[in-house]
Amino acid sequence: MKLFAGTESSWSLRALLCMEIAGIPPELRIFDLSNEESRRELKHLSPTGRVPVLRDGDVVVYDSLSITEYLNESKPGLLYSAEAALRAEERSLCAELHSGFAEVRRQMPFVASGETAPVVLSAEAEAEIERIGIIFATGRGGFYRGETPGAVDAFYSVMAYRLASYGVHFTGQAGHYQNALTEWPLFRRSLSRLCPKKMSGGCCHRR
Repeated sequence: MKLFAGTESSWSLRALLCMEIAGIPPELRIFDLSNEESRRELKHLSPTGRVPVLRDGDVVVYDSLSITEYLNESKPGLLYSAEAALRAEERSLCAELHSGFAEVRRQMPFVASGETAPVVLSAEAEAEIERIGIIFATGRGGFYRGETPGAVDAFYSVMAYRLASYGVHFTGQAGHYQNALTEWPLFRRSLSRLCPKKMSGGCCHRR
């Protein structure tokens, strides 16, 4: 499978993590989203002109949540739990992150280097962070469902890193889960793949 991804793209990072969890090493092509020529080329490969896009033969899947669902159909039980009730919970959490937390995204842009400026958050953003803390506190171990990673971890690891980069650190079980996600070796490797300049600072392009 081919994955078209973008530099500094939190959406691409989620898709890449899900592919790795599903045991499907992607043929990865990374587009520099800060480069106009690169963006023009992407428009010929992506139905929306955006990333991520998954190509599996003649099948084209775009949007990180749709990609996750497609991968789960290919490798059932790896991204979502086999038990229906748990699977429904996990899908709901992924959908909540995918479509929600708009103020956190707007006021705390994702920066792969983790080098951010202090921000004054609105009450709406603070409320969203409180909700994220509640979700993190329900984690069942180092990963959301215990000892093995899944789609929830792929989606929320990016949020955990985003919040930590702005100095938001939870306590208790929520903090344990946040720390586990930000230090997760697969997350760190995937982050570096999408933004190879991250370790030396000054990377790429905000998204």
